[in-house]
Amino acid sequence: MFNEIVGALKRNLPRPIYNLIKLPYSIIVTNPRYAFGPMGFWQKTKLDLYELIGRKPKLIKYGNFKFYSPGWKMLLEKNGYYQLKNLKSILDLGGYMGDSAIELAGYGNKEIHAFEPEKEKFNWLEKNIALNKLSPKIKAHNYAVINGPQKSFEIKKNGSFCGASSFDDDPTLSETETVKCISIKDVMKMGDFDGFKCDIEGGEFSLADYFVDNPEDFKFKKGVIEWHFIKEDLSRKNSIIRFIKFLKEGGYKFYFYPQNKPRQATSANTELHRMFDNPKYPYTNMFYFWKP
Repeated sequence: MFNEIVGALKRNLPRPIYNLIKLPYSIIVTNPRYAFGPMGFWQKTKLDLYELIGRKPKLIKYGNFKFYSPGWKMLLEKNGYYQLKNLKSILDLGGYMGDSAIELAGYGNKEIHAFEPEKEKFNWLEKNIALNKLSPKIKAHNYAVINGPQKSFEIKKNGSFCGASSFDDDPTLSETETVKCISIKDVMKMGDFDGFKCDIEGGEFSLADYFVDNPEDFKFKKGVIEWHFIKEDLSRKNSIIRFIKFLKEGGYKFYFYPQNKPRQATSANTELHRMFDNPKYPYTNMFYFWKP
């Protein structure tokens, strides 16, 4: 019933008024753990206030590491990034503010190359790397990684601190930013990557196409990908079917799992049906692959 009410409001209210109504609904009704948990709305608000008045956020220590939000560690563990352990060099696409890179650095990995295109998030990424004294281990790059020759393009986002950016035509993303690009072909020359973490809001499909077409660059031992599906989008469906076939032929094992539930593995056939016949828009799911 609540979803029907929100849908009616979206159709009939001006966008700014709808957004004001949607925020408390989404954080309290849809996902109260996000609203009241340490990584959620209140943590973001506190950090926004710190930034507004020029104060440094209180440091939170994780073992030998420090980070701004105690909930990010929990969130990243639930996303399954702990599966990327003890690797030589990880390619982290969608570096955000350093949350995944810092967490990956604590799993015995020797080197992480983190790519984040949005300028403000990249600035926080560099701050957090320095804060945690991880500059020798984490290399930060202010680029969007794409499969193509473009040097820049425009992304959509919603908010400069915790909002997401997207390749998709999502009407809830109301802001734009022009970001620098680098081709995945050039990125693969930067290191001998044996780990892959990818959360780039819809851009992952073209990268999957690249690796299928350039198998010599696919030297990963393990990888975690967040897939962003759109109902009945055949190009994305074909990309992932090709990628799954590519993994099978290369001797890889893999499984899908729901976000925040990395131990609830599901089969490729089951998830492909859900992804492209699901009424939700968009539909996301996590994917883990490894070489036995």
